[in-house]
Amino acid sequence: MSKPGDLETDIMNRLQLNKSGQTIEELSKHLKKPQSMIRTVLEALRKENFVAVKDSVWTMVRQ
Repeated sequence: MSKPGDLETDIMNRLQLNKSGQTIEELSKHLKKPQSMIRTVLEALRKENFVAVKDSVWTMVRQ
């Protein structure tokens, strides 16, 4: 994982490694952060069109 406090980078790295996507629960367990924190970051990333969600599975948006 990257330096502490850089949750956005950690999430993006994890999604990059798992091309099929991850649920908030899976990200929370792997990154050892509360699901609420994960969801907040994912929603911000979604608004920026970096990630997408389908059936509760979050994936990186391929550009």
